[in-house]
Amino acid sequence: MTARLCIAILIGALAARLALAVDRPVAVEIVAVPAEMRDTGCRIGNVRVSFMDGRSELWTKRGRCLLAKISRGGMVGWTRYGYRNRRGAPVNDTVRLMVSNDRWVDFRSGYPFIDNWDTSQDGSRLMVQSGLAHGPRRFELFDVPSQRLLEQIVEKPFAELPDWARTLATDAPRP
Repeated sequence: MTARLCIAILIGALAARLALAVDRPVAVEIVAVPAEMRDTGCRIGNVRVSFMDGRSELWTKRGRCLLAKISRGGMVGWTRYGYRNRRGAPVNDTVRLMVSNDRWVDFRSGYPFIDNWDTSQDGSRLMVQSGLAHGPRRFELFDVPSQRLLEQIVEKPFAELPDWARTLATDAPRP
């Protein structure tokens, strides 16, 4: 009797793991909305997520998303813009990060144009590279669970950046 119970528990655990693996996103892309792209040169639109079982879902409908990806921590996220500046450029100052299957969290940068973002490997930190239209870029480090800004620095030479900011830096030395 106990052997049957152990086998049933083992099968249940394996089925649960398989279900989680099937629901794991394997790709994310922006489905372009031409009216939103205008002459920006950026891919702007809605977020489509593809899963391990081959299905895909459209997660947004307003067409104001940019820079969608699966982070190093395995979370799907993208930047969003709420308005355009006086020159018509989309002000994408918010990263939307899916922290569970049914919950997202918005992180607002202190600067209007996000160039890049990612999470730490364990998903506990969000790193954002942003700035103004011209000038040095800024790096911001957020705590994902509390949504608090932990650190903010102005762009420096690569060797002077903290490790967390180096993952987003564009002037990394090449091997």
